[in-house]
Amino acid sequence: MTPLLRPSSQPRAAAGRAVWLALALTCVLISSCSSVPEKRYDQRPSSNLCLPSFPDADGWYGGDGAYSITLDDGRILWLFGDTFVSDQEDRRDRIGMKVVLGTTLAVSTCTAGAGFRIRYYLKRKNGEFISSFGEDEWTWPQGPFIVDRTLYLPLVSVRANPEMQGPFKFEIAGHKIARIRDFSGPDPNRWTIEYVDLTAGISKDIKAFATTSVVYNGYVYFYPLYGANDGGSAVMGNILARIPTDKLDAPARSVEYLNKDGRWTKRVEASKVKVVLDAAVSEMSVRYHPDDGK
Repeated sequence: MTPLLRPSSQPRAAAGRAVWLALALTCVLISSCSSVPEKRYDQRPSSNLCLPSFPDADGWYGGDGAYSITLDDGRILWLFGDTFVSDQEDRRDRIGMKVVLGTTLAVSTCTAGAGFRIRYYLKRKNGEFISSFGEDEWTWPQGPFIVDRTLYLPLVSVRANPEMQGPFKFEIAGHKIARIRDFSGPDPNRWTIEYVDLTAGISKDIKAFATTSVVYNGYVYFYPLYGANDGGSAVMGNILARIPTDKLDAPARSVEYLNKDGRWTKRVEASKVKVVLDAAVSEMSVRYHPDDGK
C-alpha cells in the first residue's frame, strides 16, 4: 500500500488554543477547515452534491481543525478542536464569544434530494457549553477509526503551564482513546464512552500520536508527530507506529514503531526511528485510493 499523503488545513482559533509552533500547518481564519473525509465526494465540476460546508448554526461558530469518519449507515461524524460557541443567534463576529476548550461534534448526511447537510451537537452542563470528552479535561481530537463495528476516537490530553517559555503556555499531558461500541443513536453526546489510556506506552517525545489513522491488514497504523535529539542533532517529523487490531482493549503495551532498518520495535529511539514525513504536522489525513492505486 502506497498511501496518498494529504496534510489537513487548520485555522487559527480562540484564545487558549494554538498549534505547536513550527510543528503544524495553519491556514487563514475562516469558519472551519477540515481534513479530507473518508467518504469520497462527487467532485465532478458540474456537481457539488456532497461538497462539505460549515454554516454557523446550533450555537457553533467555527472549530479549530477537523477530523471526519463515515459511520456504518452513511452518516459522517465530524470532530472539531477548540470551538467558538454562543447562545446568541446570527452572530456576525466572534468578539467576546465563548470558547469550548476541547472537542465538539457534528454529524452530516448527503442525499440526492437534500445534498450535504450538517448538524452540530454541542454539549452543555449547568447551562454552559462543555467539551464532548472529559468534562474536567482539555482534549483535542485526533484521527478516528473503526474496527469490528467499534468506533475509536483518539484524543490528546492538554494542560496549561504558565511557566513555559514562549507564547504557547500549554503542554501535552497524555494520550487517550474514546471507545464507542454502539454509535447508532442520532446524538453523539448520548453515546456510551469508554476511555482507554495510551499514555504509559507513548514516548514523551511524541506530541501527537494519532495525527491520522489507517486500518490495514490486522493493524491500525498511526503517524505520530515526533521530536527528539540524536547526539545533539534534532530529529523531527512524523514517524510510523502501529497497534494490532486484536490488542485495542489494552493498546499501551502493544505499540510498535518503524525503524530505519525496516524492523518494528516497542521502543522509539531517535537514532533508529524512521521519519516518514519530514513536514512534521500535528493533524493530517492518509488515505489509500483504489481507483488511483496510491
